[in-house]
Amino acid sequence: MNILIAPNAFKGSLTALEVADIIKSSLLKTKLNFDCRTLPIADGGDGTFDVLLEHYLGAKHIVSTYDLIDRHIDAPLFITEQGTAIIEMAHVAGLSLLKPSEYNPLNTHTYGLGDLIHSALDLNCTKIILAIGGSGTLDMGFGALRALGFRFLDKDGNELKGGGGDLKAIVEINTQNFDSRLLLVDFQIACDVDNPLLGEFGAAHVFGKQKGATNEEIIQLAENHQHFAQLIQKQYHIDISTTKHGGAAGGIAAGLHALCGAKLLSGSQLVSECLNMDEALEQCDVLITGEGRIDSQSSYGKAPYVLAQKAKLIGKRVIAFCGSSEHLVNSPFDHVIPIKKEGQSLHEAMKFAQKNLESAVLYNAHLL
Repeated sequence: MNILIAPNAFKGSLTALEVADIIKSSLLKTKLNFDCRTLPIADGGDGTFDVLLEHYLGAKHIVSTYDLIDRHIDAPLFITEQGTAIIEMAHVAGLSLLKPSEYNPLNTHTYGLGDLIHSALDLNCTKIILAIGGSGTLDMGFGALRALGFRFLDKDGNELKGGGGDLKAIVEINTQNFDSRLLLVDFQIACDVDNPLLGEFGAAHVFGKQKGATNEEIIQLAENHQHFAQLIQKQYHIDISTTKHGGAAGGIAAGLHALCGAKLLSGSQLVSECLNMDEALEQCDVLITGEGRIDSQSSYGKAPYVLAQKAKLIGKRVIAFCGSSEHLVNSPFDHVIPIKKEGQSLHEAMKFAQKNLESAVLYNAHLL
């Protein structure tokens, strides 16, 4: 039996690569007739960089830059043999780089990400794949755009250099020093959510709290986003207020789309195409996938759900392992198997995720 093992990360406990290896080694322990292929997946969130690097040959480069609160940091950049730059925003502007006491979305910024993009251009890339999940910012790309040569001026002509809290003070966008090489490459952004920039489901209202914003700051950031979007529309005649995926990563998707011509794509679909997943599905009998939690949010573009839908369309069985789950209506999964042991706290479940996953795979191997 041909088994395709294609999980996402169990966020906070196991990477997608680790999950895939654990499932494969556990299945092989059963001594059953399984031919296993591992092909870890991602949807533009944390870990997308590592998933793609497993699939491409090329060279990793280290860029010295700044993180989202101005600390010096060394961040990776990968250039494939075909000239594609692979960049993960979380490496320089990720929430995981901060202690909870350091969360401050009015000040956190994306300047380091702009440095990574600039370095990719210096390495003569012809395409950029940027994964933007896991960000700790709400600056609409303000910082990244500054690193790429944009200047943002206030009413007195002074250059602004802040984070999301300064967006409302911008009255002019100066592009005189913009690195126009970026317009000559195929710039693709892998988005892990499809929220618009503004409104009830926009970047500030949906993601502000998890990045440390108070209720008052969420309102302020939403107003700042609206101001910056209106300025872009006035100066460039581009409306980003309702663009699908525009609210991803604190609105950087909308900012880079409007000012740098970036294409906003479903991260699940983009990664799937990079991995030639359709071909892999055709060749398997059973798909095993999964992630930390499978619930109603999974149907909004999460990689395991999208992959399961593809598999069911061509008549494949689908098994999903997860940390925890809730009932799904019209689920594409034949079986959803939570690995958390009864009585375990969330902390304990994450600490013992490897053992829990091994046990769950061995106990449920008969379902294949």
